[in-house]
Amino acid sequence: MNNTYYFIRHAHSAYSPDEAGRPLSETGRAALDQLDFLTEKPITAVYSSPYQRAIQTIEPLAQKLNLPIQIDERLVERKLSSQMITDQEFESCLKQLWSQPDFALAGGESNLAAQKRALGFLQELEAKHHQEHIVLSSHGNLICILLQYFDPQIDYYFWRRLAMPDVLMVGQKDTLSHPLKKDS
Repeated sequence: MNNTYYFIRHAHSAYSPDEAGRPLSETGRAALDQLDFLTEKPITAVYSSPYQRAIQTIEPLAQKLNLPIQIDERLVERKLSSQMITDQEFESCLKQLWSQPDFALAGGESNLAAQKRALGFLQELEAKHHQEHIVLSSHGNLICILLQYFDPQIDYYFWRRLAMPDVLMVGQKDTLSHPLKKDS
C-alpha cells in the first residue's frame, strides 16, 4: 500500500430496526473526542459508509480537518442475512461466518464476498491517492474482514474486542496498529 489508512469503527449507536438510519447514542456522541488525535495527522481525504452512525462518527473530525465526507456504498456493513436473526443467534451466526469464510446465510454476504467488495474500494483508493493519509469510517465487522486480508490473525475474537469508536491504522508498509489502545 502506498497510503496510510485510519479505519474508524463507528461509535455506539442507539438500536433501531432501520439499519441505515440508526443514529449515534448519547454514549456514542460523548466518545467522539477520542478521535481528536487524528486532527494532528496529515489527513487528505475522509470516506464513510452511507449509514448514519458512520457519518455521525466522523462529522466532527471532518469539520475540524475542513474536509468533505465522501460516501461510498462499499463501506456498508456486511449483510448477515435476509432473514431475521435474533440476539441469541447473532453470535453463533458470526462465529460460523468467520470460521467458514466462503459460507453465507440465506440472502447474506460471506466474509470473502464482503472482503472482495471492500478490497476493491481500497484498490481504487490506492490508484486515486498517492502516499496520503485517509480516514475510512465504517463498521467493525467489515473493517476486520477487510484487514484480515493483510493480517490473517484478525478474526472473530479480534472483532469482539473492538471498542466503539475504535481506530485501526494500516501504514504504507501494510503494518497494522491500534492507536486507541494504550498498549500499542
